[in-house]
Parts: sequence; structure tokens; C-alpha cells
Amino acid sequence: VRFKTIQKAFDMFSTDESVEDTKLSVVNMFFHSFMHENALNPLVFPSLRQFEVELVAMTAWMLHGEDGVVGNITSGGTESILMAMKTYRDRARDLFPQITHPEVVAPITIHPAFEKAAQYFDISIIHVPIKDYKL
Repeated sequence: VRFKTIQKAFDMFSTDESVEDTKLSVVNMFFHSFMHENALNPLVFPSLRQFEVELVAMTAWMLHGEDGVVGNITSGGTESILMAMKTYRDRARDLFPQITHPEVVAPITIHPAFEKAAQYFDISIIHVPIKDYKL
């Protein structure tokens, strides 16, 4: 049913300019059909899970990952930064248990998501000024 809806919408939007009311009704129907779905949910869209598994395997191979290496794909900049900061914190806990409050040294120009991650994951950020280079 969903595929037929998508196909019908594509056909209308790409060929016939005289069916504006119908186009609007199809858009509304499509929106209401999917508004509660997470487009990144691999349980709803199994091909996403396969894509992630293959991408992680290829990356592990290129970086000479050990057997059993794991990974995941993030969907945006902030989420990627949060997951990277959490991963580094967790790895530091495993490798250097004597460090109880990790720190990150970063320029004052860092993306705000680093600040958010530091708050979430109990990491201190040491801000370093940058020089204003002019050409």
C-alpha cells in the first residue's frame, strides 16, 4: 500500500500539473502515513540496518579493525559529535582508569555540540584561544 502511494505521488508530481488539489491530498495522505515513523529506524526500514552493517564492516576492514569490532552510523553533526565524545570518554575510562574527570583541549571556536557533550558526559573542556590571522 505504501509503495503504491509513493508511486502514485511520484507520477502526479512529475507529469501532470493540472491536479493541484489531488497533489495536495496525496501529500497530506503521505505525511499522515509516515509522520510517526522515524526514517532512520532499521526495524521499519531493514535496508538501513544492512547499509549500516556493510558500512561498518568496510570501515573496520580499511582501518584494520580487529575481529568483533563494532560501530554505528549517526544521522547528523550534533549526534556524531555527542557519540564521538562519549566513545572517547568510555575508551579513556577503560584504558586510563586513574583519570576520573577527563578533559578535552579545544579552540574557543568549537561547535556548540562539543559543549553539550561535555555537559552530558561529565567532561571538562579547556578552551584555547586562536590567533586572528589576516592575509
